[in-house]
Amino acid sequence: MYRGRRAVEVASIVGSVGKHEQFDMNFMPLSKASSEKWKRIDRAFRFGQELSPVSLLEVGGAYFVIDGNYRVSVARFHGAEWIDAEVTAYKSPSTRLLRHTLDLPMHGIDKGLATAAAPLESGSLGRSSKRDSGTTLL
Repeated sequence: MYRGRRAVEVASIVGSVGKHEQFDMNFMPLSKASSEKWKRIDRAFRFGQELSPVSLLEVGGAYFVIDGNYRVSVARFHGAEWIDAEVTAYKSPSTRLLRHTLDLPMHGIDKGLATAAAPLESGSLGRSSKRDSGTTLL
C-alpha cells in the first residue's frame, strides 16, 4: 500500500532490498559501491542541493531501501536524523517469515522474501524534495 511522501527517521532504515552487498550494516559503502557516486551525492548534500526522496519499503515498522542507498549512506555519515522518502508498505503472505527475517542480524531482504512480499497497491513517486527548518531532510 502506498503510504505517501514523508520524513522518515534515518535510524529506522535497517536494510536494503537490492544493494545490501554494496553497503555494511551502517550503510557505509563497501568495495563494491561506487565511490564516485557516493562523493557526488556527498558533495550535493554538503552544498545544500536538493536531492530526490528515497524510496522505502515499510515492513513491520522497519524500512528497507528500494532506491536511494547512497543518499541514505550520506545522510547517516553526516548524522542526519530525517530523510525525505516515498514509502510503500508491503503485506507478506507469511507474517511469521517476515518477523523471523527482521530479527536476523542482516540488513538486506533476500530474494525469497522480496519475491514473497506483495504490494497492496502502488502509487506514483514524486521527485521534488522539501526542507523543514530545524529538521534535516535529505
